[in-house]
Amino acid sequence: MPLFQKKPQSKGGAGDFLPWHPNFRNQQELPDTKAVRTKFFLDAAAALLCLSALLFWLYQENLIKTAERELEVRQEQIQKDSAPSKEAVRLYKAFKDEERKVAEFHAFLDGERLVLSDLIVEIGEQLPPDVHISAILYKDGNVSLKGVIKGVPELATGVASSYEKALRENAFFGPKFANVTLTSLLRDPATGFQNFDISLKGKK
Repeated sequence: MPLFQKKPQSKGGAGDFLPWHPNFRNQQELPDTKAVRTKFFLDAAAALLCLSALLFWLYQENLIKTAERELEVRQEQIQKDSAPSKEAVRLYKAFKDEERKVAEFHAFLDGERLVLSDLIVEIGEQLPPDVHISAILYKDGNVSLKGVIKGVPELATGVASSYEKALRENAFFGPKFANVTLTSLLRDPATGFQNFDISLKGKK
């Protein structure tokens, strides 16, 4: 028998041990890499947020400056156009005043269709021989004829009635007046003649 016999290796025996290597790391002095990574991401996120806020503020400032420049341009244009605009308004008001006067004049001519000069001419042409007009009063489209009948007093009533009828049936007075009425016929004691008053009421 040999003096030195190799001892067979046991499988999983109590005397077995695993290979090892020395560990010289000091866990207490090593940095916490997880904390470093977290701080880096927080700083990056904060920087990004600040940069976004700065860009948004710059964008808003640019919009405000643009709006202010546009407002200044508009105000200058308004001031430039204000004088012609005021002059146009003044001329328009003056035009409306003149237009109103012309409209009133046309309403007088076309609505009442009465021209005083034509009225006087027609009254003169319709006068009987003994009838004399002392006054012609015109107001609001109505006409009042005042006069005297110098003929025979007994015939004055017939003359006045005939004159009233002639005015009513006249082609000039008929379309312009609603009615023609002998409103008074009185004797003047001083002269002995008959004073009359004939009313011509204008059409509305």
